[in-house]
Amino acid sequence: KGDTDMRPVLTEVAASQPDVVFFPIFQPEADFIVRQAKGFPQLADTKKLFGADGLLSDTFVVIAQTEGMYFSGPATPQGTAYQEFVGKYEKKFGEKPIQAFHAHSYDAANMIFAAIEKVAVREDGKLHIDRQKLIEAMYATKDYQGLTGMLSCDEFGDCAAAKIDIVSNTPAQKTIDQVRGNVLFTFEPPGG
Repeated sequence: KGDTDMRPVLTEVAASQPDVVFFPIFQPEADFIVRQAKGFPQLADTKKLFGADGLLSDTFVVIAQTEGMYFSGPATPQGTAYQEFVGKYEKKFGEKPIQAFHAHSYDAANMIFAAIEKVAVREDGKLHIDRQKLIEAMYATKDYQGLTGMLSCDEFGDCAAAKIDIVSNTPAQKTIDQVRGNVLFTFEPPGG
């Protein structure tokens, strides 16, 4: 974190003649990687570069050196409820949600609110929320219809709908919405 000269690590990576370079990091370090990778013949082909969801942002995909890159990230939800959510968000904020996990965050917040409603006790004009009861209510969540799909929490507290898109940033994509929409493959584990 905080490095700006990526040439030492890129030298080692290039020496290994990689088929793909996956870097699940964030900006600004990723900016330096894609810009400096062009200086290495083994890494100059951006089709070898693969970023994670942290780079699926409107400020990263517009960097010229990201053209041709692949990214993994959460699948964009489908359906009427999601479209209504986006419409309301856009009306309120003047733009569509820009972060990759916006729908997941919305679902998580609403699941927490629902669990609070189940366990909250009002006494003497005060609201009391027992922490252990809240945890138990969250873990007991089953078949919650969220924007990202039907959600049920497991014994570890994992509640997400596990769907990952692989997308590509080609010359035709000029915005983050277009990159997210250029889905090459969607991975959904069995039972997911």
